[in-house]
Order: sequence, then C-alpha cells, then structure tokens
Amino acid sequence: MVTVEEALKKGKWQILYPSLIICFGGMPIIYLSLLPFEYTLTPILSIFLPPILALLYASIITPKWKIWAYSNVDNVHLLYLKAVEGGIISNDNSSASKLMIMSASQRMKLNQLNKKVSNNKGFVDVAFKDNPKIPKQIIIYKDKLSATVILVLGISSFCLGLYLLFFDRDNHHYHIGVTLIFSPFMIYTSLKKRKDNQPQLTLNKSGIKIKGQQLIGWRSVIDAEAYVKGYGKGSKEYLKIRSGSGVFQIDIGEYNTSISELNNLIYIYRGRSKQIKKA
Repeated sequence: MVTVEEALKKGKWQILYPSLIICFGGMPIIYLSLLPFEYTLTPILSIFLPPILALLYASIITPKWKIWAYSNVDNVHLLYLKAVEGGIISNDNSSASKLMIMSASQRMKLNQLNKKVSNNKGFVDVAFKDNPKIPKQIIIYKDKLSATVILVLGISSFCLGLYLLFFDRDNHHYHIGVTLIFSPFMIYTSLKKRKDNQPQLTLNKSGIKIKGQQLIGWRSVIDAEAYVKGYGKGSKEYLKIRSGSGVFQIDIGEYNTSISELNNLIYIYRGRSKQIKKA
C-alpha cells in the first residue's frame, strides 16, 4: 500500500507543479514566440491561452492520478481532503471537477473508486497523528477583520461622497450618487456582522456544535467536510455534516477559519474521540 503522504507528493509533481509551470511560464513563452509575427492579439493570447492549456493538462492527468491513488491508499477520504486542501485536485462539488477528460473505462473505474471515498469518510487509520498544539476545544466566530475593513471602506466612501457633494459637485455627479447610496449599506452590513459575538461552531473530542443546535456527537456523525461550491467569484464555502439527527449545510464564508483549517480540526477531534473509544 501507498501512504497518504507519498500519494500527495506524487500528485503535486504530476498535477500541481506542471499546471503552475504551464500557466505562468507559458505566458512569456507564448508572448515571445508570437512577438516576431506582430499579431495584434499577441498580448491577449499570451494571457489567456496558458491558463486554458494548464486546465486542459490538469483535466487529462487528474483522473489518472486519482485512479492510481484511490486504488493504492488505505485512508482514501483523508487523501481526498488533503489533496483538495493542497490544491492538487478540486472539490468533487466544484465545477472544475466536472471538466476531467477521460475514457469510458477510466470514468467507470473512477466512479467505483469514488464510492470508496464516500464509504471511507468515517475512517481514521491507525497512523492517526494528533497535533498537541490544537487545544481541547476550538470555538469559531464570524470574522470581524473583514467586517472592520468593509466598515472603514464604507465610512471613507461616505466621507468622500460628502466632500464631493459640498466642494466639487459639478464634476462628479455620478460618483456622488454611487458613494452616498452604497456606502451607508456597507456601513450597516459591517456593523451588523460585528455585533454577532456568538460562537458559530464549537469543536472538541465529544463532537461538533452548530449555533442554535445541540451538540452532535462524533459517534452519530456519518461524515463532515468543509468544501467550496461553485467556481470563481460565484463560489461559496460550506460545511456539510451528515449525522443521525439530519443533514446540516452551513455557510462558513464569513467565519474566522479556512476550509483546510476546519477540515484539519474535524480530523483531529474525530481522531481523538476514536482514540478514547479504543482506550
């Protein structure tokens, strides 16, 4: 069998690093190659063509790596989580994951192996490594830093609008209207977010508690995963928990944590709970 770390290392060298080289290294190469022909579209092609080529490369090589890794790694779900966090592959719920190019036989094989990922979600292998730096309990709140930044921008925009209104009205009619209409909305929404001081998520070895809900014990959790839904500017971050008491999907985009940090916390606390059971 192959370890999770070995599979991730191979994934980085097969998928992540080549894609980055094609994307960013391809820009100057294409630009310099087309420069002697004096095409008017040379700058546009040198900017947009490399990311497309990188996406095409990743779409072809990703299913090959997945089939190899899922076939040879024991804790497949942990591998999947670490690969998503490391930027090696896209989340299965994202649009990018649907762009994979593969043969019919590869698709059939990967569909079978994806079931292994789902069935493996509750599994913590015997090689579980605790992190002593993570405390006995973590409480996650809404991120006040982003709300503060929006508040400062809103106040600054409102002050700018007032200045233009009283001192330079003739040349900035459009800017005055935009700033005076949208800046109060920015101030209101940011103040509303800053007032929410209640814990949004609480995690410990006993389970995970969602704001307004009872504690969900790890024993009743079928699977729990933070992921990105959608692509680009329209993407959103969620935490999905399937348990005996129901399915919960929480928008975590405004929380003071990241997807990788939250998935790591779930892994650690769930692993600690399983160690208690074994003891």
